[in-house]
Amino acid sequence: MPARSSGLLRSHHALFWGVSLLVVLVGYRDVVFGGKTFLPIGVAQGTYAAYPFAAGYKGPAAPEVPEIDAGAEAWFVHPLAYQERRALASGTLPFWNAHNGLGWPLLADGQTATLSPLHWIELIRPDRPWLWDLHDLLIRWLAAVFTCYLVWRMGARPGVAAIGAPIAALHGSFSALVNRGDLNAYALLPALLFCLLRLRQEPGWRWSAALAAAMYLVLTAGHPEPAVAILLTAALVAPGLAFLGG
Repeated sequence: MPARSSGLLRSHHALFWGVSLLVVLVGYRDVVFGGKTFLPIGVAQGTYAAYPFAAGYKGPAAPEVPEIDAGAEAWFVHPLAYQERRALASGTLPFWNAHNGLGWPLLADGQTATLSPLHWIELIRPDRPWLWDLHDLLIRWLAAVFTCYLVWRMGARPGVAAIGAPIAALHGSFSALVNRGDLNAYALLPALLFCLLRLRQEPGWRWSAALAAAMYLVLTAGHPEPAVAILLTAALVAPGLAFLGG
């Protein structure tokens, strides 16, 4: 048993998990150790209010003023989490939101992530900021570790594949969007591509189930646009794997 444990610690699994955890702890140390939070306070600064713009754009810069993003966590996801929790605690689903205007379908809204296991973390107690931060740290870690596995399965040595951890966990999407629901889908792209690649390499029920689980997490992540973008990306990669032999 000791020899087996020692071998596990020296394996690529320990390397990928450990490096990914280290990158998240160091890269987001102000949240992990500094008492800060990913949750926004007040209004959110506009993402596109300063240079650089798209290549070739010569027009004037947009005014650098605070902007309210109606789809962001502070204005949509967080307030509705309380209603989601009340509905689930009563043994039903949050089908209707009666608190906005004349009311509108809540569960049917593309930005509602009630059915996502990742969203259940904060639904335990929506008034606990550390649970929201745990969710945001977890998706960054998932992006990091599955990027390592993906690069490794594509043929890189484990030491080289570990570079995928900082590339994914500290990606600009996480810095720009911070805690928007978009990130739940974007962070799962490496996992989805990894499962797709493994299914091509080892066809069978095991990786079929893993791919189905990854697709389910993407579909229920909230925000339909990023979910569709991730699934379309996987759909474009799939025929490439078939023609290139995986």
